Amino acid sequence: MKNLHSAFILLLAATPCLAAPELRVVLRGEQKTELAPHGEGNCYAPCIVVEKDKWRLWYGAQGQDGHDRIHYAESVDAGATWTKLGVALDCGTANHVNDPSVVKVGDRFFMFYTVAQQGIEDAIALAVSPDGRQWQSRGVVLAPGAAGQWDSRWVGRPSVIHENGVFKMWFDGKPTEQDTPAARLEGGRAVGYATSTDGVRWTRHAANPVFQKGAGAVDVARIGGGYVLLYEGHKGTRFARSTDGLAWQDGGLLTSLSGTSFDHFGHVTPHLVPSGATWRLFVGAAARQSWDGNAVAELSDEKMQAQLNLNQP
Repeated sequence: MKNLHSAFILLLAATPCLAAPELRVVLRGEQKTELAPHGEGNCYAPCIVVEKDKWRLWYGAQGQDGHDRIHYAESVDAGATWTKLGVALDCGTANHVNDPSVVKVGDRFFMFYTVAQQGIEDAIALAVSPDGRQWQSRGVVLAPGAAGQWDSRWVGRPSVIHENGVFKMWFDGKPTEQDTPAARLEGGRAVGYATSTDGVRWTRHAANPVFQKGAGAVDVARIGGGYVLLYEGHKGTRFARSTDGLAWQDGGLLTSLSGTSFDHFGHVTPHLVPSGATWRLFVGAAARQSWDGNAVAELSDEKMQAQLNLNQP
């Protein structure tokens, strides 16, 4: 037994400790529409579209009035620095306008986002733009499910990809407390999948929900011959893998907290961005336990790159 104990100690000593990821704050809440009621700032839900000479960033922020709006920023140095260009989309008296997922199809931008007229009764809406700055709202395109369904209370936080002429959307949903599926959803909320040929009329998949684990605020990207799904967590950014976007294998933590005060309480609304042969991860870094004091941050982690590479064919 003594020899076994000594061997175990030697194994621990030989096993390298995984370094915490490096965190770089990209955007803080500084303007009236970003400061949140507590005045410390609340920016999150980044979505980046990479163009040849410009990176475009849409993100959500909570104003001092308590309402969320979608903001816009640009970078000409591959995301090293950003210039804020103000509010991109606001829906009047709506309590929540946030969580943008933007795709460019032809010469038009399509933005899918969460909207709640009051409280957190979320639905998914669409806006279109010729330039990514001036948006025309098309209204709600995916409403909560019918009574008794797994997503009868809300649907929101969409992640959209356009492939082979089809819009593919992953979103989170939750049932009302009185609906019986509530007891069957692992973690209380789950991820659904829907498709559309025009971005307006959507068909939910019959197998919904396609992923549970309490996952929400998902971001889906194609890597090689498959897909990777990121979702928010108190201990860091979590992920799952799939070959078809429907059957998912949970991968656990993609990257942990940085050990700084910026993300002490977790990562919200993660977003992957391709950059050459690697991927870059942007999150809402939660500095408050209530998850209402976030900054948009980028995390660098060699372990993350290795895990994403497992998705390559």
